[in-house]
Amino acid sequence: ISDKIKGEPYPAKPMSIEEGPDIKYISIADTKKKMVRICLVQLDFSLTKRFPYTLGEKEKVKKKVFEALEIAKKEKVDIICFPELSFAKEWIEEIKYSSKDMMIVCGSFYDESNRNLCQIVIDGEDYSYAKCHRSIMEEPNGEGLKKGDKLFFFQTKYGIISVLTCIDFDLEYLRINKHVMDQINKPLDFIINPRYDIDNEHNFQAKSSLNTDLPDGSRNPTFILHINAKKAEWSNTIGGGGTAIICYEHKHRIGKYKTDGLRPSDEIKYKICQARDEMILIADLNIVPTTERRTKMGNWYRHNGKRWEVLLDVNKNIWQ
Repeated sequence: ISDKIKGEPYPAKPMSIEEGPDIKYISIADTKKKMVRICLVQLDFSLTKRFPYTLGEKEKVKKKVFEALEIAKKEKVDIICFPELSFAKEWIEEIKYSSKDMMIVCGSFYDESNRNLCQIVIDGEDYSYAKCHRSIMEEPNGEGLKKGDKLFFFQTKYGIISVLTCIDFDLEYLRINKHVMDQINKPLDFIINPRYDIDNEHNFQAKSSLNTDLPDGSRNPTFILHINAKKAEWSNTIGGGGTAIICYEHKHRIGKYKTDGLRPSDEIKYKICQARDEMILIADLNIVPTTERRTKMGNWYRHNGKRWEVLLDVNKNIWQ
């Protein structure tokens, strides 16, 4: 064979490996909380059929969003989170000035540049984060998503927090966890993951749970908050749901959450609770290292088509 080959061999060219987005640290306030009250809102809303997607029945959705914010204020919630693409740009200023003692993860919306923009309001100040990776819904067909180039983590009075929109969580979760430990020698207290996800199997929950167990036998203390739309639709696929809290708890406590109907009896090891229907879940989460119980359920609400109604404790058994 060598007799038939003309020319000299040459070394292979090195492959270029695309680096991930920059990660920026924003320090706002020292942590002042041990128990942080969180509120996850699984909203029912529809989007237009073509990219860039916008809300259908915007005023109806706005009413539900703003009523959920009023409930959060009444319940003295520290952090409230909405699903990806459940917001409109013009709502942000109104929200900023009425929510001084709360962190609001405002879902997201497409801006004029086709960025999928999540506004994060912390004690009345807002921070813009643009989704850095395209989902299948956002791939170029004509014009697609304009990708952001920065991820953020925040030191706040509610703890150390990062917000990763949908597929950004799937692709960047492990890298940002390592980066935070390398930079400040502390783990994240919360990763907040707004989604508009057609995955009926909720593989994002499985990924979160699997990465709670660390190779050295310890467990990652980070609380992962997934907030999906009640129904997500693209092409001929309908999915959605799976809004949940994932974190380390003792297996017997998690077993009791299954028995009590706070979560389905699936194989997600570290799932604490999961929404069913259009719901608001409120829980107190302990961010201080402890071998004791880390999670305590607060009031839950379900939307009846007209307004949010509180669920009595007996009616929280939503998965039985």
